[in-house]
Amino acid sequence: MKRTHPTVVALLQKLERIGINVSKSPVIKDNLYVLNGRYHLLVRSSRFFENRGYFFFGLTKVVFDNYWIIPDSYVAFICGAPESCFILPAKIIADVRHDLSDNSKQYKAIIRDGRLVFPRRTQRRPIDLAPFHNAFGDFNSLLPTTKPLEHPTEIAKGRHAETQGMLLEIGNLRGFGTYTPDRKPKFHDRSLGSIATLANLPTIPGIAPDVAGRVDVIWFDRDFPINAFEVELSTGIWSGLVRLGEFLRLSTQLHVVTDGDSTEFERRIGPYVFRPLVKRCNHASVSDVHRLHSAESKAASLRQEIGI
Repeated sequence: MKRTHPTVVALLQKLERIGINVSKSPVIKDNLYVLNGRYHLLVRSSRFFENRGYFFFGLTKVVFDNYWIIPDSYVAFICGAPESCFILPAKIIADVRHDLSDNSKQYKAIIRDGRLVFPRRTQRRPIDLAPFHNAFGDFNSLLPTTKPLEHPTEIAKGRHAETQGMLLEIGNLRGFGTYTPDRKPKFHDRSLGSIATLANLPTIPGIAPDVAGRVDVIWFDRDFPINAFEVELSTGIWSGLVRLGEFLRLSTQLHVVTDGDSTEFERRIGPYVFRPLVKRCNHASVSDVHRLHSAESKAASLRQEIGI
């Protein structure tokens, strides 16, 4: 296992000393940490290159494209030592993420004279990082309480709610208690909240409710989460995986529903997550859920008709 860099360890220790609970992400490798059970911090460190006059950091576009949509995500750049660190919302970098390299051997995140700069060919103006210098001392007040910055279309929202509704109805037909955090969207003219049989998330020992409570659909058997589903149609997969990762310590069956096939799903998550999660995650397409919902509904009608 790759050893954590001493400057990263020192930064995490500083955060803990000011009362922030720090834990390693159960899902994503590569120096990603969960703060206070909810917030996400991607940490990068660098020494100073005197011949060039700057710090440079490994941060590729393919990694960042999936990371920044995770709720309440931040990036920490350690410039030589934890005492010289910039912690800023990932959204700030997301606005210029197209200037990052797709090549893992190229380093495009550069800090010079307290500014985040980009390759000359992009003509991008530097970003002043002064407001974020040594900001970890006031980290709790910096963290937002907003929802993740996602921009699905209205059609995608409707399809997402439709898929959630089908999963809730399948769970109901199988006799499970069903839960969803999204109670207002509608499926077949019924709100998802009226389809779900549980209004509130049951207490799950050892599981953070503010993370687990955002999973799209959960089926319960006597208050145990027997199945957990994330529907990822219009955004990256990582945000859903982070939520599902909360259940890794349990025997809960984990599922991700996407528009693509299993090959595409495996390609997207394989290089960036811990293998135990990949082995635990079942992938299903939206069309699979449609077919299963139809079959379950017909079987329920048939059972009622013949009384068996």
